[in-house]
Amino acid sequence: MKILSAKYWTGLNQYQSIKTENLFQDLNTPNSLALNNRLYENAPTLLKNEGELLPLHPSHKDCIASVVLNDTLNNPFQMQLSLYGPIKTFNVPKEASEKYRDSVYALLKGCDHVIVSIHNTTINAQKNFGLSPSTIEFTEKVGKLKGSILCVFGNAYVLSRLEGMKNYDAIIEGYEDTNLPLQQTAQKIYGGQLFKDNCLFQFCPNLIWIKVY
Repeated sequence: MKILSAKYWTGLNQYQSIKTENLFQDLNTPNSLALNNRLYENAPTLLKNEGELLPLHPSHKDCIASVVLNDTLNNPFQMQLSLYGPIKTFNVPKEASEKYRDSVYALLKGCDHVIVSIHNTTINAQKNFGLSPSTIEFTEKVGKLKGSILCVFGNAYVLSRLEGMKNYDAIIEGYEDTNLPLQQTAQKIYGGQLFKDNCLFQFCPNLIWIKVY
């Protein structure tokens, strides 16, 4: 009843049609897009950078692989990474079989750098933020490979469920699983953009040992 009364007080009971012509352009002006880009530019957080691994400066002989977990192959993150040079792309769906995960891992073992990105997580802590046991196991297994880089695109508390992430040489928290964070994180990995001096405010028990850059 209170909501209906408030609508009446503000005149919402008097119908007024809204012109939808050019609505997308009106809501997405060049200035608003530029502002959105600047805001996201400062978001990705570099949590660990062992031996100054990032940004990557690969030679033509280096083998670099990208594995997206819980997302489709050649998503915006992988597409942006591929702009910087040859890269082997893989994906491991949430429902992937153990045999499939093992086959992907076997192909990664010969690479100089492996970039693992976690996608399509949730904010539901009771359901492990959408992480399946197999996803966690695969993430921790890949972290033991040389030159491993972990990118989490989602709630920062996802990191608290990844016990083996300390084995990664570099860890990035990207926060959101949308185009701009995906693209800008990929650019930062290769030095197209610089990581800002930001820090992770959420408390995650597994992050106590991490030096924040």
